[in-house]
Amino acid sequence: MGLDIHCPKCNKPMKVRTSDRPTNTTVRATLFCNNCMTVKAYFMGGIERIEYAHYSTQDPDKPQAQAESEPMPLPKVSQLDLLNTPYLT
Repeated sequence: MGLDIHCPKCNKPMKVRTSDRPTNTTVRATLFCNNCMTVKAYFMGGIERIEYAHYSTQDPDKPQAQAESEPMPLPKVSQLDLLNTPYLT
């Protein structure tokens, strides 16, 4: 989903010609109108407020930390068993 900036002259969506990110939370762009071809605009936008989720200890929707499991041990195989596998014949 993108953000539509409309031309102040013809009210059609403008196109982004160039854009950059001065910081992680802001964007600066040069826009132009493809419809009336006479409007060039400069846009600066940014995140105004950031909110983080807070969970209580009893909240059933709280993401559970996954316990790190031990990797499964590989079966012990001798070199003779490897030579006698059906994949080699």
